Amino acid sequence: MHRPIPRDLLAVKLPSAPMQDPSVTGPVTGPVRRRSPRYPRSDPAVKTLFLLRHAKSDWNDPNCADRDRPLAPRGVKAAHRINHWLRDHCAADFRRHNPLILCSTARRARDTARLALADLDLDLVINYDRSLYLAGAQALIDRLRHVPDTVTTVMIIGHNPDLADLVDRLRGDGTPDAVTAHAGAFPTAALAILELPIESWANSGDQDGFLRAFILPRREDHADNSAAS
Repeated sequence: MHRPIPRDLLAVKLPSAPMQDPSVTGPVTGPVRRRSPRYPRSDPAVKTLFLLRHAKSDWNDPNCADRDRPLAPRGVKAAHRINHWLRDHCAADFRRHNPLILCSTARRARDTARLALADLDLDLVINYDRSLYLAGAQALIDRLRHVPDTVTTVMIIGHNPDLADLVDRLRGDGTPDAVTAHAGAFPTAALAILELPIESWANSGDQDGFLRAFILPRREDHADNSAAS
């Protein structure tokens, strides 16, 4: 069982059907950038960390607070594509590993989480954590250090530069495809999968993690290297 959820963290059960956005008409089609083996891998001495940056947000309302910015139509489509990839490659293993899902409380992150994780036929709970909102890579590491060791897989849905900095701190080597796709950038709606050589999350920190995959929702996003959150 997971440890009790802190007061600054809200747990919301994921709906069984994907959240629909009225700005998108018709189904979202098209493959993600590359296909990869199924994740996470099974190894008691390895923890698996999924890092998902929120999809592209809408900047049209100059009076909208940063926390409240919704996804742009392009962001909704990208989140759906990540959902398709997760269904193809991770759903079966998620049933066995019961991942802990940690998400920033910013609206763009919450909406990304709901879209990317919807309709996976899993009893997932999204834990909305205020401490993940633009807090820096060290804050993410501190949060990981409090994850129970019975949890083998964690997914964080958050922001840049936090996620890019975290990958830089945790990654040693990686698959050639993942290293090439990453190239030091973390575009919106990109998904990094790291294997950490630790038996306890309390040991999270600077280490030679392995970048197993770096998934881009569409080819055009590879050029979107903005460090904006």
